[in-house]
Amino acid sequence: MKLRCSAIAMLVLSATASLAGAADRIVLQTAPADTKRFEIPLRLEAAGQGRAGWPGDIPLVPVRKDSVPDPIQVLLAGKQWEVFLATQPEGTNRIFLASREAVEIPIVNRKNWGGTRLFESKLLRLGPSGDVMVLMDGYHDTNGIEVEDAVETPLGTVRVRLEFHFISGVEDIDYTVSMGTASGSALLEEGRLRLSIPVGGTTAPLPGTPVTLSFEPFMPGLPPRSAQAAITETLSLGNARFAVESIAADYSSASIAQLSGSLAEMVDSELQRGESIPAFATVDLVTRNTQTRESILAQVPGGSHCVFVFGNLPSPDPPGWSGRQPPGTLELPVQEVERQLEIFLPGAKLAIVTGVLPLEFLYADLRGVEPAFAILSDPVDPLQVEFLPRSPVSYTTPQETSGTLRQLFGLPEREVAVVVFDSAGKVVFVDATARPELVPTFAAMSEELRK
Repeated sequence: MKLRCSAIAMLVLSATASLAGAADRIVLQTAPADTKRFEIPLRLEAAGQGRAGWPGDIPLVPVRKDSVPDPIQVLLAGKQWEVFLATQPEGTNRIFLASREAVEIPIVNRKNWGGTRLFESKLLRLGPSGDVMVLMDGYHDTNGIEVEDAVETPLGTVRVRLEFHFISGVEDIDYTVSMGTASGSALLEEGRLRLSIPVGGTTAPLPGTPVTLSFEPFMPGLPPRSAQAAITETLSLGNARFAVESIAADYSSASIAQLSGSLAEMVDSELQRGESIPAFATVDLVTRNTQTRESILAQVPGGSHCVFVFGNLPSPDPPGWSGRQPPGTLELPVQEVERQLEIFLPGAKLAIVTGVLPLEFLYADLRGVEPAFAILSDPVDPLQVEFLPRSPVSYTTPQETSGTLRQLFGLPEREVAVVVFDSAGKVVFVDATARPELVPTFAAMSEELRK
């Protein structure tokens, strides 16, 4: 029997589902004693309302027929069921899934490839006192079932959504859970540091629990930064590296260790109006010629401007079931970006800085064309640009270790950004978190430059 649940490897984990060290702390990993630390108070967001929408790594455990609790067994009498335990926090309710294929109901093409299969399932919540609540009872196809339930946590009641997708029957079930979020922030000298952690699936966070760390600078005009990673992995904000070291057992606070780098240095490195753009060297992905700051400035007539648009080119066939483009992707075709820019800033030189280049754009849209715009490689090493086939499987942003123009310009990853500079190389406009459709940013740019 094959049950799918995500398996994410641990890094340096002192405790997973048990408490380590002090009885009131869940120690995840230990940094050196002289490491700078921040204690962030947490609270449950929207307790009892909505959900965070994060798929948790919650195991679905088969239960032997002779081990099914009597109150559950009574409701399953008369039919042959496969029973699973959807684990919940210790000391609270337990949820059982009982499923079987409804072979007694005639369905055309049941056994053909892609044919409809019908299942009968019961989702039952067993309370500590032996009381049973029926969360779901009925028939469904391989799309499975989806229900919401309330879970008591140390922080309060969390609305939990349970989803069961029957990949190829009761022997192959994909189980995910969406839960609430514990979040909080700490005020530092440079800005606000904010942490968000999903809660509601287990007493202690699992190794693959995704946490989000964000930083909002106090200096006006500077963009926020955010990073998401598994709770036992390193979180990067600019040149600063952080790790979640421990969490209070009741999720009331978390300790963040700053492993390297400096938030102050990151703020100082942010590109601001009036500064000169940094020296760089990269490759034009269309002409394959090396482009530097000086060669780009030589293409900007006096009194005119150059506009760098940082964003991955959209795929003609986006990966994944949602059909959505990944974060940091332009919504407009490059030719439309060029047309819109000409409306708002006539005569400006356009350069698209990307880490993703669809081959269809390169060999269909630009075939026999010498574009006035430049397509520049975001990675310093152009071999790290991802050239998409017509039907890509997936694509990612360049690795930080490769070095990118984004990093050199002090811009956040996975965001569309716009930088405008004059013919002397002085920055006159920056939007580090531009809208992917760009038109609102171009309008704000035009208004700013008219002042």
